[in-house]
Order: sequence, then C-alpha cells, then structure tokens
Amino acid sequence: MNKKCFVKEASVLLILVLMLSSVGVMAANTQFQTSGSFVVEAYGTTWYVPDDFPTIQEAIDSESVNDGDTIYVRSGTYYEDIDVDKSIKLIGENKETTIIDADGENYAVDLIVDSVTISGFTIRDSTIAGIGAHNSGFDPPFTDQNTITDNIITNNENGILLYQTEFNTITGNTITDNHVYGIWLSWTEFNTITGNTITDNGYYGIRLFYSSDNIIGGDTDDLKNNIEDHSIGIYIEGCLYYKVTLMKNNIFEGNTVNIWGAIPKVDQSSQQFSQFSSSLFFQIFQILQRLLNIR
Repeated sequence: MNKKCFVKEASVLLILVLMLSSVGVMAANTQFQTSGSFVVEAYGTTWYVPDDFPTIQEAIDSESVNDGDTIYVRSGTYYEDIDVDKSIKLIGENKETTIIDADGENYAVDLIVDSVTISGFTIRDSTIAGIGAHNSGFDPPFTDQNTITDNIITNNENGILLYQTEFNTITGNTITDNHVYGIWLSWTEFNTITGNTITDNGYYGIRLFYSSDNIIGGDTDDLKNNIEDHSIGIYIEGCLYYKVTLMKNNIFEGNTVNIWGAIPKVDQSSQQFSQFSSSLFFQIFQILQRLLNIR
C-alpha cells in the first residue's frame, strides 16, 4: 500500500473515532451491571452524567438524547426532581452511592412517557412519591410499560405511585422508611410486583385502590416479595375489582395485619405468614369467596 494512502486512511479513521467519542458512546448491545445482580441491556447511544451533561435533567432535555438511548449516572448525590419525557434507560452506577434527592419537591423521578427503565439509584426526600408514573385524563402524556428495578427508595411520602397506568414492572427494589405507603397502585392494572423488600413504611407496604389484574409475587423464591413491619402489609380497596389480582409466594413478617380489604385471587398455600391472625383473616376471605362464588 502506498505510504501516503496509508497515512491518509489512518487519519480519517482517527478523526471518525474522535467524533464518535465526543458525542457519547454508541452501544449496540452494552450491558450495565448494577450494584445488585441485575443486568440492564443498553441500546442506542449511551450518555454519561456528569461527563457529557452536568445534571440528569439536562441530559434528558438535550436534543442529542433520543428515545432508546441510555443515560448512565456516575456515583454522587444529585439534588434534582426529574421529569422523564423520553423512552430511555436511566441507570445509576451503584444504588448505594448514586443518589437522586428531591430536596422536598413532589417527585424525585416522574415518568410521563412509555417504556422507561430506572435502575441503580437511591431515591429519597420527595413529598408525593420517590418514583411516580401517572396518566391524567385522555390527553398525552401517557406512561405505561415502565421498569423500576434494583433501587433503594426511602424517606419519601410514598415510595412508588402508579396512577392510571398499566403493564409496569416493579422488581428487586428495597422500599423502606417511606412516610405513608411503600407502593401505591391507584386505578391501575396489569402490573407486576416481584422480588422487592418492602419494610417499615408508615402505614401499608402496598396499597391497591380500584386496581385489577396485577401480579404480586411469583412461583420462585426470587419473585417473592418480603413485606415486613407495617400496620397492614397489603391493603386492598375497591371491592370486587380485585378478584383477578394474583398474590403468590410472598413473605409477611411483623405486620399487624398481613392482607386486608377486598377479596383478591390468592394462592394462600404459597404465602408465608408470621402471625396466626392473618391466617384467620384468610380463612374468612376463603369462606366469603365460596359463598359469593368469586373466582
């Protein structure tokens, strides 16, 4: 090969590499290992905070960041109340040391678009919810099919609030020491809540209000929720709307009442209870189910 041609081609290649590195890292199929055992696949362009943008919200708002991209947030405390209006993956470097602090604002993270993944953060100090996903009325924005996984959600009014949204997955989170509820589902359906540790929240571990077709727990140990140290572990409100909510293979410890309210579809044999009183409540529920022929 002609020496001049070789030098020219090498220079062009170097320029292309530098151009790509200056606008984030292209990741056709990058895997991020969060601080737990969860692996998140990253597609599109991966952007870094604070390397590419000084704050998480500036990264989301940038015209360079598109649906399908990943924002990777390095360890640190970020005093932000974040509106996520792009279908992105928001990944923290380490859930113990990558902190989103709402500093008393309504939400630490507010999801207002479909298909967002948030993983690897401590989320704290909000006055409505640490993470909110809510549809309002009949006009956009709508938010469904989100994934909330491997986070620590603490010291918020409520840990997670889902309102009029569906097909969300809440898995592998530690939701503790929130002032009212750990997880609050309101007028929502087809959500999956598995593998979470939900402890020491002010009133209820999980509150379901007029919500149906949700799955809480699962067939294997890694899918069971640990729901501990509440006045009520799971509180169900909304009468027979809950006849198709499935609760399976959860562990209840230290709750005054484990499950209370309307009658869900419960696989009682797989629930693990620490208190006789809750088994008695389930016996009453089962009698009512037979009498009312609820399936």
